[in-house]
Amino acid sequence: MTISSTTRKAGPFAGDSVQTVFPFVFKLFLTTETVVTRETAGVATVLVNGTDYTVILNSNQDTSPGGNVTLGVALATGSTLVISSGVAALQQVVVTNGGAFFPTVFNAVFDRLTILIQQMLEVLSRSFTVPITATGVTSLEIPVVASGVLQWLPDASGLQAVTLPDLSLSLALPSQAGHANHPLFSNGAVADWRAIAISDVTGLSSSLNYINARASSVPTLEQVRAAAQAAALAEIASAKNFLTTAAVVF
Repeated sequence: MTISSTTRKAGPFAGDSVQTVFPFVFKLFLTTETVVTRETAGVATVLVNGTDYTVILNSNQDTSPGGNVTLGVALATGSTLVISSGVAALQQVVVTNGGAFFPTVFNAVFDRLTILIQQMLEVLSRSFTVPITATGVTSLEIPVVASGVLQWLPDASGLQAVTLPDLSLSLALPSQAGHANHPLFSNGAVADWRAIAISDVTGLSSSLNYINARASSVPTLEQVRAAAQAAALAEIASAKNFLTTAAVVF
């Protein structure tokens, strides 16, 4: 028979702590060819066939492909489940001279080849690719550097991994001249940074006095810093009408 559907995955199914049976509609040859993956709190786990779940295939995989996966424990609320296939990339049919011709045998061979292509396409659909119009890319090998950040080479021909201190970033910042001890703020546009005189922050000193008055509670350095910064940002946002996104001091 023909394989008329490109589907090679079922789900994701959302758990409700009740449902245990999950259907799929793609052809398999054996129950052991299922791959069942459960994700919980962002962690994906491939379940064990025969231990975590069982599989029942429909009796005729040509006219009614697929079957059902039954979990031993209901899929928990907040978890998701995906069913895919793991048909082995093997060709075990031997055709001999003068042997009988059985169409079902050859159909199964062609079906297996189609399924293998579908499995590859499913993985490819979840992979990084470059546009078909991209030119000059000679290598997409991903370099491995501990704590490195991937970056395109200057000529965009490939990738390189650089550590954060070496990562070239350019921001349009005001000149440091004449701005000693000035906090630096942005109104949300990368190219629009402003250096504000500390004297413009009228609420900062009163906030620090408030912290000093409560020194008996022994606030941590982080609490003092957070309270002072919050007061400064609030005052500047009100007086200067800036949408503050960052603050540093020259």
